[in-house]
Amino acid sequence: MRLKLAVSIIYIYIYYIMSTSNPDKIIILTCTVKCQPGAAPLFQKNSDSRKDCYLRAIKAWLDETDLYIIVVENSNYDFPELKEYKEKYSNRFEIISFDITKNLSDTGLITKHVTCKNKSKGMLEMFSINYAYIHSQLVKKHNFNFIIKITGRFYIPTFSKFLQTTNFKKYNSMRQIICGWNRCELVGCRKEYFNILFDLEIASEEKRHINYVESIYNIRHNTKIPKDTVFICPRFKLGWNTQRGGIKEKYGSL
Repeated sequence: MRLKLAVSIIYIYIYYIMSTSNPDKIIILTCTVKCQPGAAPLFQKNSDSRKDCYLRAIKAWLDETDLYIIVVENSNYDFPELKEYKEKYSNRFEIISFDITKNLSDTGLITKHVTCKNKSKGMLEMFSINYAYIHSQLVKKHNFNFIIKITGRFYIPTFSKFLQTTNFKKYNSMRQIICGWNRCELVGCRKEYFNILFDLEIASEEKRHINYVESIYNIRHNTKIPKDTVFICPRFKLGWNTQRGGIKEKYGSL
């Protein structure tokens, strides 16, 4: 009897490991369907076009990869269009939606830098990342070692294979190619560094960058994470040319 139980446990463990090629990593896709009043100016303001952008990418992440996916949406839109996807991929997909314009003091998260009036889309997104992380049932259930944020409108066809074939054991964080803009559509870290990279408390040297969160991430990569443990990603080709939210420009790669 004990032998049968042990064999069953081993089979369950093997099934879990084999069910995804990246069982230790979770992707957080950040979305805002309905633009926040007073936030930084945007090019793409129409809620339907924003929603369609997100839906196309989310469906691709689910249908074409085996990654664990959290969608966090901060304008309280819960994507009813994805009901079948939630059922089909229930073991590795969840949607977390909330209204970031409401009083968020009961979340236990730092909120003094999170207000639509400060016009920082990046800080609103950083709050959403934290909100998703503490409310996620997938995170509670699985012991993910690496948490990766990707802006929800973008899909990278090669990303799952990249994660599977890259040795991240010696790296504590990851960032996009270093350039003048310090882009942060993709940024991530080991769980031990989550509260450092995505810290909602802004240090004195970061305050002048409050409206440009990409500069805050850059400072943290350079000063709070050992330099030789920051992985610089290659340039990733997107699944299709994707309209940016902030300005009239389409990205073909990240």
